[in-house]
Amino acid sequence: MPTTDKVIGIKKVVPVLIEGQINKNDNLLKVKTKEIDLIEKPFTEVIRVSAEPEDEFKVEYVWRNIIFFIFMHCCIPYAFYHGMKDQWRWDLLGWHTFLGYMAGLGVTAGAHRLWSHQSYKAHWSLRLFLAFWFTLAGQNDIYEWCRDHRVHHKWSETNADPHNSNRGFFFAHMGWLCCKKHPAVIKKGSTLDFNDLLKDPIVRFNKKYYKLLHPLIVFYIPTHATVLIFNELWIHAFAQSMVRYCLSLHITWLVNSAAHLWGYRPYNDKIEPRESPLVIWMALLGEGYHNYHHQHPFDYRASEFGILQLNLSCVFIEIMAKLGLAYDLRKASPKLVKLAKEKVIKNKLLKEAKEKEESKIKEIIEEESKEHYY
Repeated sequence: MPTTDKVIGIKKVVPVLIEGQINKNDNLLKVKTKEIDLIEKPFTEVIRVSAEPEDEFKVEYVWRNIIFFIFMHCCIPYAFYHGMKDQWRWDLLGWHTFLGYMAGLGVTAGAHRLWSHQSYKAHWSLRLFLAFWFTLAGQNDIYEWCRDHRVHHKWSETNADPHNSNRGFFFAHMGWLCCKKHPAVIKKGSTLDFNDLLKDPIVRFNKKYYKLLHPLIVFYIPTHATVLIFNELWIHAFAQSMVRYCLSLHITWLVNSAAHLWGYRPYNDKIEPRESPLVIWMALLGEGYHNYHHQHPFDYRASEFGILQLNLSCVFIEIMAKLGLAYDLRKASPKLVKLAKEKVIKNKLLKEAKEKEESKIKEIIEEESKEHYY
């Protein structure tokens, strides 16, 4: 029989505070945020829904991706060999670090917080800017990325989760890209509405021309720019671009793997996503506060304290808001965050009390058994 877990907190939106006012026609240097108690949009709900159990299925490998991943990783020792041979160039390291961070920003501030969760709105120029850098990240087109991410949030850790962490670290990290999707992912994903994404002409353009944009922006432009600016050989510049691409992919993948397996859960101890120090420090873009994010997915900060934490994406969004390019920023109210944390503490105390009681009962049974034996 199909089983469905209890759905948490599906109620209407309750705005409790608006800090300042700003819209795209204002020049005020204040950031408009909406503190939200609960949210009702289906792809931003805090949901624990079990996918229907599926019959055993045969894993079908996507050999094109597997072969490319092998080639990509083979570029790393080649690039390091020439780096050691020709001495490291700090200008090149800085250049590729810059490209890596901008690509990461396109993912975090763009595909993730803007398009997937609609945690803020953006002027078309900012959307175009983020779309370019997201494309540099080479993680499929915006539409497909957001589609998979919304499905992941609604059916986390079930067969309908594209990168279900219950299938192990490697699968959640990159194995899910090496094989075809589980039937439950396709079945459940087809029940969600993604028309809001297709209303954005930038998303439509990116989706339509992605097969052309991917090799052009991910490989050709960075490689050619490296040759022109730093007078590098083509083969060396290409290998460096592959290393940058590989490392940025792994950092993103760690959010799906490490941040779902290791860490602590101060906001919701009933779900698998965790606050991951490894992910927090690896990228500094604010995606490691994963327990908070899955509890409050509509929050543009993706963390409780925003710019006060290692969260460069939040800093970027707030700067854009002050420039009038981002507006209607949404965040969870302190009241909602406090309630979530108190619930975790309560659950912990109840668990400890239960374990203590069970331990006492066990001791009494053992004592009575000894008396009866002797």
